[in-house]
Amino acid sequence: MKQLLFVYGTLRTGETRHSVMSQSDYLGVYETIPKYTMYDLGAFPCITFGGKTSIVGDVFEVNDYTLDLCDMIEGHPDYYKRMPIELLDKSIKAEAYFMDRNFKDYKPITHGNWLRHIYF
Repeated sequence: MKQLLFVYGTLRTGETRHSVMSQSDYLGVYETIPKYTMYDLGAFPCITFGGKTSIVGDVFEVNDYTLDLCDMIEGHPDYYKRMPIELLDKSIKAEAYFMDRNFKDYKPITHGNWLRHIYF
C-alpha cells in the first residue's frame, strides 16, 4: 500500500537521511496551512500542532517498507508521532511526524523551512 509522507527535516531531498527515500516517488515541495510551529532541536527539527507557521517540506509516495523504516528512524510512536498534516493543496492527503512536548527551551523556526534555516 502507498502512503503520502510530508518530510520537513533530515529526510528532505539532499539531507543526511534522504537516502531512506530512494524507493519513493517524489511529488514535490509543499507547504502546510499556517497552524504549526517548527523548532530547532540541534541536528534536526520537529513540528508541533498549534502556532501560526506554514511548514515547508517534500511530499513522497512511500511503500510499506519505506514507511516502516521512517517510523523506526523517527521513533514512531514514542518519540515522534506520525499523524495527518494539512497542506495548502487540499488534494494532497499526507502524514508527517509531530512531537508533543514542552519546547520552551528551544528556538522556534518562524519561517518554517529547515533547509533555509540551516543553509542561509
